[in-house]
Amino acid sequence: MELASINHQLLSQFKRRMPVGKRRPSDIFFLAFALSAFVFLLPIGVGLHAVGLQDSAWSAYIGLCLIALSIALWKYTPYPKIALLIYELTLLALVLFNAHLLGGISSPVMVWLGIVPLLPLFMASLRWAYTFLALSFVTVLAFYGLVPDAPGAPGLSRPTEQLLAAMMFGTFILTQMVLLSTVHGVASNRLRKIAKDNQRLRTLTEQLSLANEHKDKFLSSVSHEMRTPLNAIHGYLALLRQRQDLPEEASEHIAHASTSTTHLLGIVNDLLDYAQIRHGQFTLAMQAVALPALIEHVFGTLRLQAQQKGLDYLCTTSPDLPAWVHTDPQRLTQVMLNLLGNAIKFTAKGRVELQVGYTRNDQGSGTLLLSVNDTGPGIPAAVQQKIFTPFYQLANARQTPKGSALQGNGLGLSITQSLIDNWQGRIEVSSTVGQGSTFRVQLPMREALAHEHAPTTAAATPQATAEAAAVRHPLRILVVDDHAMNRMVATATLRKALPESTIDQAEDGHQALGKMAAQYYDVVLLDIVMPDISGIDVLKTVRSTYPEPLCGVTTLAFTANVEADVRQQCEQAGFDGFITKPFDAQTLVQTIAVMKK
Repeated sequence: MELASINHQLLSQFKRRMPVGKRRPSDIFFLAFALSAFVFLLPIGVGLHAVGLQDSAWSAYIGLCLIALSIALWKYTPYPKIALLIYELTLLALVLFNAHLLGGISSPVMVWLGIVPLLPLFMASLRWAYTFLALSFVTVLAFYGLVPDAPGAPGLSRPTEQLLAAMMFGTFILTQMVLLSTVHGVASNRLRKIAKDNQRLRTLTEQLSLANEHKDKFLSSVSHEMRTPLNAIHGYLALLRQRQDLPEEASEHIAHASTSTTHLLGIVNDLLDYAQIRHGQFTLAMQAVALPALIEHVFGTLRLQAQQKGLDYLCTTSPDLPAWVHTDPQRLTQVMLNLLGNAIKFTAKGRVELQVGYTRNDQGSGTLLLSVNDTGPGIPAAVQQKIFTPFYQLANARQTPKGSALQGNGLGLSITQSLIDNWQGRIEVSSTVGQGSTFRVQLPMREALAHEHAPTTAAATPQATAEAAAVRHPLRILVVDDHAMNRMVATATLRKALPESTIDQAEDGHQALGKMAAQYYDVVLLDIVMPDISGIDVLKTVRSTYPEPLCGVTTLAFTANVEADVRQQCEQAGFDGFITKPFDAQTLVQTIAVMKK
């Protein structure tokens, strides 16, 4: 073991035994010096007594008592400098008294003057150290005039010996002063340089923090602006895909464009999620959800993609699965789609299987168990944990098919792990190269009753399709959005799905308030971000000032802003649901149908 390591361990043990609140470096120095003096003076006093130097022995015993007093003052009072002063004066008195008894200025005892200024330097300040050096120098000068009757050194007269000793001790003390001054100057320069470096680092940190904040604002703003045109592209492509009169080649082109649009939307969402994770804004919006229906719906979303690759696509669910749970359907869907999507993407042949289990405890809660198995190329053991780091992509083992443009951004698994960690859950991976991989997820769940579910929950389930057919009467719907293209695509989607309904439009908040005051609407799609009045303020005005039944209108937040705090603000304002842009046409229609069946 290295000497530095031994010293560190000893210092750590010594510090742990010191009183709480008195473990500063100055306290450590004082206690170390005081205990050392106490330990050394005791055998010195006994030795002096044994050789017949009674006066010196008694001075050592008295010094022990005074040092013990200084330790007590340090420990039990808030005056450490008084303890230091008693300790220093005790050392100085011991040196002077014994030097007087044992030869004056030429006594070997005088050498201990060299340690007198050391403790003040470490415990108090340079001024204290200089003070005791000055006292030592004055002592040397005073003792020079005291010449006891004792023989001089061989070849020297007594006065010469005294002069030589005074010169040596005086030079020694002056040398200490020069050394202290030099060390202090070097240390001060170093501290000034460190202070300048620290200031530069603080300035750089502030600049980086500001740049990072601007980057995140830019990312959020650009992502929002990207989602707005994506809404139109995605919506119109969805309408085109429903047409039966298009040539086969045109339908294929539309399908590829729709796939690329979905992929681009996924990248935008991943970037937003990543920014939220970095700023601790990744939250869960819990609501009651029909769990088996949600799992079936999410699993079915990727069935066509798996079939196109010729894969066996299987789902096994446990009979113990609760019918309803409190969960975040959007985030649970995100976890399942990330894992299933990766399995399908990286599996060229064989199967992809989802296994869903549930373990129940006695408090009406349990753990949802998800296992996604594939027969892909597998993941080397050395990098199985790296795949969860942001932007990490395997170079060889798990590649997308050659020529694919949809390579991903390396954020999916990182976001999935962060989401699961925020959920107080766990995700694990086991894999064998050449045989496939298995991702296992454990998520805590609290069971719910069917009547607790929110209107928006049904929109995420297959039952919503059947419930949509229950709309027997035409609806009057108002679409509010400051972007004309968003209004057009939403209106076209609703007119195609609900041809007997009346669809009105408003291009800003003031128009929306006017139309909602003059006409009762069955449903209002209300954009959140508008140039004159925000959608939240529009709804607050309607809810608080409009008469019945106008104030109770069913209102869906219609926004490209998917941040959790915006969703929370919408819920607090009284929105009945939340539709994100780019919207899914089926989800939009189903949500309205479930609410107005």
